Amino acid sequence: MTPEQYRNVDPACHTAEDLVAAINTSLVLGTESKGRTNMEIASWLLTCARNDEDSAYKLARQIVIRLRSDDGGPAIHAVSDAIEMSAEPEFA
Repeated sequence: MTPEQYRNVDPACHTAEDLVAAINTSLVLGTESKGRTNMEIASWLLTCARNDEDSAYKLARQIVIRLRSDDGGPAIHAVSDAIEMSAEPEFA
């Protein structure tokens, strides 16, 4: 995988499971004091996407792109807060 494929979260290289794991890893390495399971994150994504798997994948992809960007730190807080509220993240 090229750095561009990694940073842009190329759909040809990233499964839904990969994206969920990337979100979870970012939360654990960021500010999350309590860990979450990949199942909890996948469930949250599906809830936000009204149980539409394609929409959940697109949301997860956008989240991972944001987490891997230069403003990934604030994005971690937005994702953590969104999970707590069972809502989509609101990025500044």
